[in-house]
Amino acid sequence: MLESRKIVLRQSALFSVGGLLGVAVMFGVYALLQKLNAPVVLGGALGCIIAVLNFFFMALYASIAADKAINQDVAGGQRVMRISQLVRYVLMFGALVVIGVSKKCDLIATVIPLLLFRPIVSVIAFFGKSGESG
Repeated sequence: MLESRKIVLRQSALFSVGGLLGVAVMFGVYALLQKLNAPVVLGGALGCIIAVLNFFFMALYASIAADKAINQDVAGGQRVMRISQLVRYVLMFGALVVIGVSKKCDLIATVIPLLLFRPIVSVIAFFGKSGESG
């Protein structure tokens, strides 16, 4: 169980690096377009934080669900994952609404890090599999 928590932290750290790289590229594009400003930076930072927290809690609850499955409670593990997904999506949506209503952030710059979620997870999985064989 402790090992699974270490894996969650390691994967979350890798995801954080990927998210920061993605946001840095986004800032570079905004700078090239001469559109980089405080709302873009704040939006990108908040979007990255939301994406990292989403990943962390997804990985954490996947670990909890796996522990349940190992203990022969597959239905309980599936329930944990469904509830976790629903809660994470509701919280992300709520955060985006608050950010959008505040008008302090560029909403597009806030959403872009969230759109990078799947590509970053895919890259981590790809390199994680190749690293496990050695």
